[in-house]
Amino acid sequence: MTRRAIRRDLVTTVAWTALWTTVSAVAHHQLHEFDTTTFIEIEGRVVDFKLMDPHSILIVDVVNHDNTITQWSVEGGSAHGIARAGLTTEFLRTKPFVVITAYPSRSSACSPSCKAAGRDFKFEGLEDAEGKQR
Repeated sequence: MTRRAIRRDLVTTVAWTALWTTVSAVAHHQLHEFDTTTFIEIEGRVVDFKLMDPHSILIVDVVNHDNTITQWSVEGGSAHGIARAGLTTEFLRTKPFVVITAYPSRSSACSPSCKAAGRDFKFEGLEDAEGKQR
């Protein structure tokens, strides 16, 4: 096989891999089960979490006006992205208070928990290098 043929095969393989990855990512990230025309704000305490790829999940207990608790399962970024943002499992185990701006589920069923796709997360007690809350 000539150098030119090897290079052509390599470029073709890389191009197909990039295309397949892009198509898969777009199909996966269309948020079809969430209402992306509406934002809700979820304020509560992190009671559990699952750091995984492609989406991590925070389980958040929200205290309602009548003192009942509604549990929310909120999809977030990948485990790698969360670690890069400075969130650690040690911090999440402290059950921090969080305010989340999210897209609600298109389904109104909240069993076993309500679902949302988080867009912005602000954790009490977590600050960036400039002292701003994250």
